[in-house]
Amino acid sequence: MIFFLAAAITFHADFEGGALGRVERSGPEHFRCGVPGQADQDNRNRQASWYYFRIDGAEGKRVTVDLVQLLGEYNYKSGTHAITRHTRPLMSTDQRHWSYLPESSVEWLLEEPALRLKLLVGSPRVWIAHQVPYTNAHVAALSKEASKDRAFRDESIGKSVEGRTLRLWTIHDAPGAAPGPKPVVWLMFRQHAWETGSSFAAEGLVRWLLGRDEDAKAARRKIVWKILPTADPDGLAHGGVRFNRNGYDLNRNWDRVLPDKMPEIAAQQRAIYSWLDAGHKVDLF
Repeated sequence: MIFFLAAAITFHADFEGGALGRVERSGPEHFRCGVPGQADQDNRNRQASWYYFRIDGAEGKRVTVDLVQLLGEYNYKSGTHAITRHTRPLMSTDQRHWSYLPESSVEWLLEEPALRLKLLVGSPRVWIAHQVPYTNAHVAALSKEASKDRAFRDESIGKSVEGRTLRLWTIHDAPGAAPGPKPVVWLMFRQHAWETGSSFAAEGLVRWLLGRDEDAKAARRKIVWKILPTADPDGLAHGGVRFNRNGYDLNRNWDRVLPDKMPEIAAQQRAIYSWLDAGHKVDLF
């Protein structure tokens, strides 16, 4: 998705995790950018919790961006919004290093509501996001790096709605051997695509567990770690919010999973039950 506006200034969201609604020009360097949001399977409970886009051609200019279309529903209560005066956006010039916009650059427009960003752009390209992004590319890179360690194993347990691989990682000193009496910990991350902090916690844990710290070595030796790193890879790809591509919340439907509608939950449950049916245990989930 590419928006051409104000001659040389363009808005883009055509990359992994990108999310941007309609863009309108309000002035020479003033734009209204819709936050696309996401609704559930009944077209209710719209959540506008994620935006991630790039601005090109604005170097040296003072650009004003109003983030609009923030209102939605939560638990069937209308008028709610996750983006508020307290949720300052982040900006990057390389998609690797991110910093919050200063408070002086962010204004809350209560009447609409909208979040106004006042940017003095110092680079040919700048990326704006609600939180620091963490995409499937980050997951793949971590898996590739971790796979060099003999204590790490990466396996496929199924496919998402759009056919992306659902992964299960195992970490312990002898991943091919029976766990014996070791405690078993299952961890699941990123049920809601916009909650990127979950993935940073997962990466931090994996890096620590595979590190040289004596406590980490003991954790690998004494505990079997089973990690579901990404419950919604489609959401990571599309810049989703809290529902899979069929509109189902991957956190709230574990008790009534429909395999054709929620293959992500079905695959994770299968992996857990297969582990238990093989005579193993789960001490903490």
